[in-house]
Amino acid sequence: MYFRLLAFHVLLCSLFASCTKSDEDAVADIEAYASQKGWTLTDTAGVYVYIDSAGGPERPNANQTIEFEYVASYLDDVVFDATVTGVPVQLSLAIAMNGLKKGLPFFGREGKGYIFVPPAQGYKNNPPFGVKEGVVLVYRVHVRDFY
Repeated sequence: MYFRLLAFHVLLCSLFASCTKSDEDAVADIEAYASQKGWTLTDTAGVYVYIDSAGGPERPNANQTIEFEYVASYLDDVVFDATVTGVPVQLSLAIAMNGLKKGLPFFGREGKGYIFVPPAQGYKNNPPFGVKEGVVLVYRVHVRDFY
């Protein structure tokens, strides 16, 4: 009986995206994901970064605009947003969500890697249409330029 109730709860959470994780649960999920991949993450004040390639030595500051490509997904690898390959978007770090504001400065020009954004550093309980509420967001990024 317990397993049926648990399965029902999981089904409701996935259908309605109304079940949020605590910060501790989110961090544990991020660490488990990284461990499964064999990655060591950098903690950037509550946002976690994995660097494939750091890129050039210069790093963007909080007042700059970054041109980058990304694929945004959840920890289950379901993609909810992405740029068109080869067509970077421009984002001012001054107005970016906390997770990207903290994670993107770890990459120089042509830097590539992943930014893991716990709910408290992302959209919290007010995500844009189509994005699950209260879940870890994973951004695979390729920084092209910043100015």
